[in-house]
Amino acid sequence: MEQIAILQPDEHFLPKFAIIGYSQEEDYYNRGHYFSYHNIVGAKLTAGMPLTKDTARNLFRCLEGDLIKFRFKGMLPKNLLHFDFKGNLQLVWYVHPKQHRLYFDTRTGIASGNYPLPKLVFKLEGNNLKVFALHRKETLTDTTPLYHAPLLNVGKQGNVCMGNASMDYWKRRT
Repeated sequence: MEQIAILQPDEHFLPKFAIIGYSQEEDYYNRGHYFSYHNIVGAKLTAGMPLTKDTARNLFRCLEGDLIKFRFKGMLPKNLLHFDFKGNLQLVWYVHPKQHRLYFDTRTGIASGNYPLPKLVFKLEGNNLKVFALHRKETLTDTTPLYHAPLLNVGKQGNVCMGNASMDYWKRRT
């Protein structure tokens, strides 16, 4: 038989174990479940043994460690209101009102320059960014009214349009 590919252990992940889940349908409300743990020796599965709670906990700890990509070192920034990194990353922060240099395309008819922006609240959830405005003197609570941010790339629900770009890489090989 012809070898199609040879996996080098230093270049690829090699399988070491497998978890197989079984389900038994007893009736509509009651289902039986069983999980077995199999080592992989060479290219073959060994006989399965019941998956213990300790093994499952260790696996979930490993997975959770891979999911935590964002860590704060030292003290948290004062303007950070909320963060959650279980599942999708969620960050909520605010910036104080001040003058910002804004750049506009000449076709918009708006001159680039320094413009005052109100207090802004940002929410990053996964790959989606939202921004809202607050009154200058309002402190942020659960009942604080949020307003449309005065920016051209912000939709009605606060969604920020980040734009899109595409490039034909096949024509540009240099």
